Amino acid sequence: MKALALGADLVWIGRPVLWALSCEGQTGVENIIRILNEELKEAMLQCGCYSLKDVREKNIIYNNDELLLARL
Repeated sequence: MKALALGADLVWIGRPVLWALSCEGQTGVENIIRILNEELKEAMLQCGCYSLKDVREKNIIYNNDELLLARL
């Protein structure tokens, strides 16, 4: 949600998907995508966002130092 709020068009989720694939195959991938989807929905609802269009930079709190480190 943080990346989307800061203007990202998409967020890569490759590593969790590869871990799920190696552990449980297709079922694991389906489960991890479901879990990530549910967690995003829950985070959005906690911030008062009901769609992806509602996610804005004002919905997140971050420290400028943290943002700088995130870009490294």
